[in-house]
Amino acid sequence: MRELDEEYVATIDCWQGNPGAIRFHRLILKNLALIPPIMYITGAKLQREYDYRGKSLRSLAIALESSSSETIQRLAHTLSRFTNSPIIYDELQISEFEGAMIISSTAIHEAKITFTSPPYIKNIGPSFVTKRLKWD
Repeated sequence: MRELDEEYVATIDCWQGNPGAIRFHRLILKNLALIPPIMYITGAKLQREYDYRGKSLRSLAIALESSSSETIQRLAHTLSRFTNSPIIYDELQISEFEGAMIISSTAIHEAKITFTSPPYIKNIGPSFVTKRLKWD
């Protein structure tokens, strides 16, 4: 195992060969502490499935609609802390970033997460929907 100088770690559990759950952890004294929520996901499309051959993004913002539900906003704040990315509600302001993690609500699932670069222009992956968010 390679040692990294990182404060946060994400683990992805697979279910029947596909991503099934994402768990966020904070490294505290060489132990992993779980950070809610656990995201149970479906419909994952990985970055390699998109036609994107660019470099890693140097600047990422989390994009939300101002009318986002309390659950979506709570998820966005957790992901903001985890990725050290600002939450932006204004499409004009988000154009200052190389990429965006767009979090939106759907009729059936709790949230849809899509990565785009430039923001709102081209899907670069990954993308997925959350079936359920487990906060406790």
